Amino acid sequence: MPDEMFFSNDERSLIRGSRVAPRTETCRPCVVSSEHHPDVEIPGVILDINPHGMLIRIMETITVGDHVVIQMMRDDKFQRKLSTPHKGEIRRVQSTVDGFYDHGIQLEPEEIQKADSRPVHIPNKSEPQRVQAHRGMQTIDMTLDGAQSKRRR
Repeated sequence: MPDEMFFSNDERSLIRGSRVAPRTETCRPCVVSSEHHPDVEIPGVILDINPHGMLIRIMETITVGDHVVIQMMRDDKFQRKLSTPHKGEIRRVQSTVDGFYDHGIQLEPEEIQKADSRPVHIPNKSEPQRVQAHRGMQTIDMTLDGAQSKRRR
């Protein structure tokens, strides 16, 4: 299902959740930093992701409403970057039993750069070259010993 279903307060009907797209569970190391303090990097783990947001588990709390930059990492030692960083906004923070904090982050869509438009050049249509037609089928009568066949004699 793209989103979860919940019972209403009177328990007579189902209500759809607020998910726009289904989540994909993952366990990807990442580094989270604030847009205001890019030099402070907090290591974390992305628990699930979709095109609109992600859930990240880290050991510190970040204030709801803060804008952050998320850098996915290739290894669990946080040394090799996986892709370009993603910008997002903290939408919710929830503590876990283990002492970690789960942060719900809404990703900010990146602007797609539009390519410069160039004028289209359409060449003048010239008269197509005529292909010479074949003038019928040509036949040759030959025998294996090199002598002409009886029909030609």
